[in-house]
Amino acid sequence: MHEFHLMGQVVKAVEERLRSEPKAKPVLVRLKIQASSHLLAQDPSSLTTAFALAAQGTTAESAKLEIIPVLAGEALPEVLVHEIVVEE
Repeated sequence: MHEFHLMGQVVKAVEERLRSEPKAKPVLVRLKIQASSHLLAQDPSSLTTAFALAAQGTTAESAKLEIIPVLAGEALPEVLVHEIVVEE
């Protein structure tokens, strides 16, 4: 359930970033997650499934999720929407 809430926040972040580009269609969302996070201790498919469910009916609906583990030494929050790739 935590994953679904988190992916809902990711979808909101994607929509917020693309608000100024209403015709942009995201095809890929790159998400950086601290390597030490409990989120990476699970099967990554639980995050991608939660993202797909949270994105239903939104502009991010057809986007794929890519998870990038980052070292704890990098000054980042536990989870960060790193990049949104849109359809050309």
